[in-house]
Amino acid sequence: MTNLCLLICSHSEGEDLFNSFTDEVLNGLRQYCVEADLELSIFGSSVSKLNKINVHKEMQRRGVDGAIIVNANEDCRFLKELAKQAFPFCCFMSSPRGFSDRRLQVDHQASVEAACKYLIQLGHRRIAFILSDAKNRVHGDRLDAYRTVMAAHGIEVDAAWVPEAPQNLDAVEHGYQATLQLLNSAQEITAVISMGYELSLGIAHAVNSLGLQIPKDLSLLSFDDSLHARYFNPPLTVMDVPNRKLGFLAGRWTHQWIQNGEPEALPLAAGSAGQLMIRQSTAALASR
Repeated sequence: MTNLCLLICSHSEGEDLFNSFTDEVLNGLRQYCVEADLELSIFGSSVSKLNKINVHKEMQRRGVDGAIIVNANEDCRFLKELAKQAFPFCCFMSSPRGFSDRRLQVDHQASVEAACKYLIQLGHRRIAFILSDAKNRVHGDRLDAYRTVMAAHGIEVDAAWVPEAPQNLDAVEHGYQATLQLLNSAQEITAVISMGYELSLGIAHAVNSLGLQIPKDLSLLSFDDSLHARYFNPPLTVMDVPNRKLGFLAGRWTHQWIQNGEPEALPLAAGSAGQLMIRQSTAALASR
């Protein structure tokens, strides 16, 4: 039986492999494997370890026929060996440069534009952007889109609006540290766009620790919806990227490669820009 593997890259030894994002990708991939009668396996490790071992041989040892790789970034040198061996793999949204033909691409420009426009319509112009991995193509592409959209609205982005927390932190701690840095250096900020739910947990904790309130003092909009986002305090406004659907598509594309040989490059996934889910963590500037 064909075996598809979800290969999760971490970027520090203490980083959790599973979060709301990877859970959704896994659920979509699992759905495809059930429908196509395939085996599903999971393999996770730090990028530093993956670069030291022969990942292709490890996949063979595990009986894996193809992989969907999550959180790949510019440090993932092991992908070159997989490509050399013509091993079927799909990079989920993010990949090192040179692997765009194997990357499931989504419309980051449209999703970021919708998020920024919504906050600007609420009266916000001093909008910060918090990401956890600048080497991750998803975060990098969204950051580029954020700068482009802000410039199109005549807003000059101050460097302090994109804080850099210390490396090798988990997402919650990263969000916490980055927000403390942000609010200590750019107190005029009125809204924040976060790259994920776990980052948003850290952001909210930092805001509360400074005696501030969401959305009274700071509106918060996060990428990726989850069941937990609805029970956030206050419920979290999100740009809901369909990661479950995309996980399904990544599995199908990789399976087609296994069956029929290397296919054409992955197209831009239809409907991938996501949908804005407005809840109570954002508010008009005039009402604050």
